[in-house]
Amino acid sequence: DSPYYVEFVKPEGSEFSPQNVGSDDTLDSDANPDTGLTDAYVVPAGEVDDTVDGGLFFPSGTPTPTSTPAAQLGGTVFSDVNDDGIQDTNEPGVPGVTVNLYEGTPGPQPGTPIDSVTTDENGDYLFPVQ
Repeated sequence: DSPYYVEFVKPEGSEFSPQNVGSDDTLDSDANPDTGLTDAYVVPAGEVDDTVDGGLFFPSGTPTPTSTPAAQLGGTVFSDVNDDGIQDTNEPGVPGVTVNLYEGTPGPQPGTPIDSVTTDENGDYLFPVQ
């Protein structure tokens, strides 16, 4: 199983939330605030990892918002209204954010993405991986 990592491309007027805050990995932001890159994840065959999330802070306010693969990697890009690195119940997903997928482990400069998606109306995204 190959490792994969994700790059979140932040929309204009936003900043990334703090990374890996709190004890619940399903709610925290996994994006490095400086690069938008995550750590590497290995997804075993038949599994889905939907905990790879990206928190965005909008200093001027929140913007208006087939076949089953062998494994999937995804998460949610959310508006981190209070910039605490955790998606609270009142913090919505952010639609229309580009998320890039890379194979391997993150380095100083990302290589060429192997896939790219845009978050849906709920801020969710999902990649099929091998």
